Amino acid sequence: MLDDIAGRIRKALVEGRQREVMYHLGRPGHELVYLQRVFHAWGIDGHNSHTNVCSASARAGYAFWHGMDRPSPDHANARFILLLSSHLETGHYFNPHAQRIIEAKARGAKVAVVDSRLSNTASMADYWLAPWPGSEAALLLAMAHVLIHERRYDADFLRRWVNWEEYLREERPDLPVTFDAFHRAIDEHYARYTPQFAAPAPRWPPTSGATPPPATSAAGRWPARSSGWSSSSAPWARRAGPRRARGTRPSRRRR
Repeated sequence: MLDDIAGRIRKALVEGRQREVMYHLGRPGHELVYLQRVFHAWGIDGHNSHTNVCSASARAGYAFWHGMDRPSPDHANARFILLLSSHLETGHYFNPHAQRIIEAKARGAKVAVVDSRLSNTASMADYWLAPWPGSEAALLLAMAHVLIHERRYDADFLRRWVNWEEYLREERPDLPVTFDAFHRAIDEHYARYTPQFAAPAPRWPPTSGATPPPATSAAGRWPARSSGWSSSSAPWARRAGPRRARGTRPSRRRR
């Protein structure tokens, strides 16, 4: 194995293909300095690590959404906290966030976790939903559909902090630039992402007008209001392929 790896690296160097050689370290420490000296001497500048493999994509999402790559939510004063998959608070350098979440729970806040694993965070949650890996996007789109279609969002907040006028001008020039028109546009945009659309993701079927059982523990149940979703007693019992979808949404204003 070592001879094979060394042979491939040597061949690339001899052929002048230094850019095709990359080295990876999970969390680089002092050893990175010595490795860099060796690779730089070979003309290689390809460094891969935990930062660009793991956290960079998540931080990019935060940056695209509201302009900051490492936000610090006011967890301690929240009344409801929704955490998804391998979120920031699961990383060891975000332990202060975890402490603030526990402080919020002590004040009566409810914590909901969407994670395929029974992670440490999920074990501390009031509600835990275990979707198929990679299907979280479909689940979130369906949640957005319900919030928008049933007007469960904070209209005053959106009117003040979301660039809905710009969204209408760019995406729906056929509509007047009014907030009611924005609601119509965004409702139409998310119309197809119904609970039925996302049903395979959380591994339990949607029902029509059913009242879901209350979630009394982190046992894989997810409480729904009027969305028509109900959980099964064993959400991991049946296999259903995840469905993914991509959708655009208006960005947050910066002030």
